[in-house]
Parts: sequence; structure tokens; C-alpha cells
Amino acid sequence: MSQALLLSDPVPTVSVHDGRPATTSLEVAKFFGKRHDHVMRGIKDIIDNCAESLSAPNFGAANCPESFSRLNFELASYLDEQAKNRPMYIIYRDGFMLLVMGYTGKKALAIKLAYIEAFNAMEEELARRSRPALPKNRSTRRESLPTIPGSIPRQSLDERPFLDFVEEVQQAHTQVQEIQERLLSKAYRLALTLCHDIEARTKAPASKRSGKFTLERFLLDHMAYGVDEALTYPSDTLPDYRNPGLYLLGVLRQFNA
Repeated sequence: MSQALLLSDPVPTVSVHDGRPATTSLEVAKFFGKRHDHVMRGIKDIIDNCAESLSAPNFGAANCPESFSRLNFELASYLDEQAKNRPMYIIYRDGFMLLVMGYTGKKALAIKLAYIEAFNAMEEELARRSRPALPKNRSTRRESLPTIPGSIPRQSLDERPFLDFVEEVQQAHTQVQEIQERLLSKAYRLALTLCHDIEARTKAPASKRSGKFTLERFLLDHMAYGVDEALTYPSDTLPDYRNPGLYLLGVLRQFNA
């Protein structure tokens, strides 16, 4: 069942900003029942900790997690009821996940999952829009193929190159599945190890209603989604915000700070 259906209040929505799904600190404050200045302070703490504890020597210049903050939190403004400019943050998916992982409670969990569904739905819609449209009246029926003039002798094509291609596609599919399973298995192990370490250090209870359960659920869901997105990302270069390993490392450094 959709988590949005479990909420009696209006459900979270995700909009598109600079071609990426995003929400705002105002929306997070509204749906989680928090003061906006507290949400802003939480974002600033994440940004400060990223800048202090996540540095280029640990990641390499191209993957410096200072870019995590730039990619996931964008300072903006809005007009309040007195028509005065007030600061807010535009928050992208990974930034949202990191920000709300500490929000606990049954309703908070339902809101988090509803937000994840909203992010997923928007990303699927953007992916659908980016796919090239198939030509109209496209058909593979025999009568749609070009005819060969009767004066040219018709010869049967050798099937071997076609069969080789079929085999190559199948082998490539198998290899991708093996890689995905290996990465996902490692991601799950690291995520669970991280959760258990955080639990031991924070002395949080191990019940399903604890923050530890919420953190486990979010990290495991994010790893499953992140590994799949990383392997299918349509570019030779994978952006930092699409690397689930970088996200896990960011969570670790956040708690180590």
C-alpha cells in the first residue's frame, strides 16, 4: 500500500528544480511539524560538518563531498506573510534523506516513505520524458519491410551474426545482474554495519519503533535504489549525488564528526 494513503493530512509533494526532483525546507517543516528555523539549523549543521569532516584528501578532488552540500542543498528565499524575504533551502533527494533520518515516530516514518514515493514518481516521470519517442507507425511486420526487386536474386542471410548478437546481449545482461547483486550485497553489509555502530554509540533501543529501525529502513531502501540508478545512469561519468557509496560515507562522517 502506498504510504501516502496512510496519512490523513495532505501528502508531501516533490517538484522539479533545475531538472531534478526537489522539496524545500518549508515543506519539510510543514509535513514533519517542525519549526522552520530548526529545519534550517539542521541543514546548516549538515553543511558545516560536510565542509569540516569530508575533505578532498579522503575522496579525491572530483568527489570532494563539499560538493555533496552544493548538489543537495541550495540556498533560496521566499516571501513570508509580511512580504519579507526569508531564507529557505531547496533540498534534493540525498540531502532530504540525510536531513530526516533522525526524525522518529510512527507518523514521521509514514511521511518519510511518502516523500520517497514522491521522489521516485517524479524521477520516473523525468526519465520517461527524456526517453526518445518511437517513430509513429513503427512496425516489424513482414509487409512493412522493403521489397527486393525481382531482378535481384534473393539470397538467405547468414544467421550466425544475429545469433552471436543474441548471445552477447544475454551475456551482458548476466554480467550486469552479477555486478548489481555483488554491489547490493556489499551495500547492505556496510549499511547494517553502520546502523549497528550508530546504535551502539547512541545507546538507542533496538525495537522496531526506535530511530535505529528507521535509519536501517532508509539506508537499505536508498542502497537498493541507488545501486540500480548508478548502474543505469545514462552517462560515462557518474555524478556524486548518484553514487550510493558516497552517500553512505557521508552518513558515516556525519556521525563521526
